[in-house]
Amino acid sequence: MRVTHLTPSGEMGGAECVILECIGVGDGWTGTQSSVVTLGPGPFLNAAERLGATTRLVEAPPTLAALGEAFVSSAAVVRGLFAAVWAFPAFFRRFSRTIADLVPHVIHSHGIKTHVLGALLSRRAPVIWHIHDYVGTRAVSSRLLRLLAHRCSLAIAVSESVAQDARRHLPARLPLIVVHNSVDCRRFSPEGRALDLDALSELPQAPPG
Repeated sequence: MRVTHLTPSGEMGGAECVILECIGVGDGWTGTQSSVVTLGPGPFLNAAERLGATTRLVEAPPTLAALGEAFVSSAAVVRGLFAAVWAFPAFFRRFSRTIADLVPHVIHSHGIKTHVLGALLSRRAPVIWHIHDYVGTRAVSSRLLRLLAHRCSLAIAVSESVAQDARRHLPARLPLIVVHNSVDCRRFSPEGRALDLDALSELPQAPPG
């Protein structure tokens, strides 16, 4: 099975670590051919290549790359969308061709921007939204995802808290499950040396209970 993972960033973040777990850390997904498409450059692409994934960079135009909703008003986001409109068609054609050339059986998206882009593809494999963020904190994107949810086959939330937020903002007909992020116990073990975080914080001890 060919799985294409989408992520907006080429940097190493939480979503990118999850993708690396899927494509090759430990046993990975046995029997899959993994590919990765990012909208920006960064060390994540090299990390994915070292694990055997095919990687593609479809760099977003600066106006689209700069769009974000964290700590930004809805009006500012809408203004940013208008600024990005002129560059979007050519960028989306490149994005669509890249996905088509990879011929995926499944498209596994890990970011709000790629959730939207994956859902907009005309001829596409089933799209899975892996939701790492609180959809409800993004007034504009939450509306876009709600409109496009019928083009998504499954949503995965990384926690019950994220799932509850998504259920409040996405249509009830969209299948949504919780899959917690894994921990590689060969790298992270409860045995051995440990930091005393209470002492390092230099804060008074918390009261009982």
